[in-house]
Amino acid sequence: MKLLRQQILVLILFGLIITGCGRNNSDDTATIEQIHRSEGIPVVVEEVSPERFTISLMYNANLTGIRETTMNSLVSDRVEKVHVRVGDQVTKDDLLISFPEDSPSAQYRQARAAYENSEQTYERMVALFEAGGISQQEIDQLETAKRVNEANYKAAEKMIQIRAPFDGYVTQISIKETDSVNPGESLVTVAQVDKYKTTIWVTEKDILHIRMGLEAFAHWQDHRLPGRIVQVARSIDPHRQAFAVDLEFDNPAGLLLSGVMTSIELVRYENPEAIIVPRQYIGNDEGGSFVYVIRDNRAYKRYVEPGEFDGYNYEITSGLSFGDPLIKEGSSLLSDNSVVRITQ
Repeated sequence: MKLLRQQILVLILFGLIITGCGRNNSDDTATIEQIHRSEGIPVVVEEVSPERFTISLMYNANLTGIRETTMNSLVSDRVEKVHVRVGDQVTKDDLLISFPEDSPSAQYRQARAAYENSEQTYERMVALFEAGGISQQEIDQLETAKRVNEANYKAAEKMIQIRAPFDGYVTQISIKETDSVNPGESLVTVAQVDKYKTTIWVTEKDILHIRMGLEAFAHWQDHRLPGRIVQVARSIDPHRQAFAVDLEFDNPAGLLLSGVMTSIELVRYENPEAIIVPRQYIGNDEGGSFVYVIRDNRAYKRYVEPGEFDGYNYEITSGLSFGDPLIKEGSSLLSDNSVVRITQ
């Protein structure tokens, strides 16, 4: 019986302790609410000012020279000489790679001999024609034969002498001297790198924001090249299920290397003097979207019209003006006409 009375006493004391703790917490909560009512809810206020607001679409793509050509081998033979190095500036028709003149695949020497022989024959027959020794038909036949042999000679020469197709820079050499190559193997690449080009693939959702001339930037390491969209496909690619968009970028200082992977930024929207509010400071009720502004140490609800959204900030198109005291931190604790106090 004594043990039972002790247990009951312990339970009574435990209950009194719990009740006392609960009463203390309630008193503390009431004290905080009273402080907010009397001294104001602490808030951070920022004056609305114009800010640059941009919305960009991001893609990854390789950049190549605005003109870029890789010359392939036309013969099955060994490389006799490489006349350039990577990075060399070349002009149109500069000799880049040469193969032996006696290459069986090209039959260069035979073609040259046939052309030289037909040229000499033609020149002799012209003098005879002018003297009336042969007919016009005969001289025409000789001229035709000379032109055919000349074309064969030039074709054979192109097979053993790889020349620059345009002014530019050597960006890649795939072979070394004495290497044996087969027809179709890559030899050397020449590119114009004062400008770069690339193609990105845009989804149906994003293509609505894409237009000719849209500003773009190519980002690579610490470099940023300006550019623009130069062509937009008007039909979707059936294999990629996306639209091809071609871009060009300026590279006047030669900052980027051909073939590098870059991040392509398309600036689809820009306002240099926008009113921007982070989304966590915008509330919603039956009246629409709103923010709080401060006046005479009280918070007042201000309905606004959000516009473009970049994933974090909204552009406010109406409801706020430059100079308005916008409440940011602490806005989640407010209601219309709340007493507030500004903290730093």
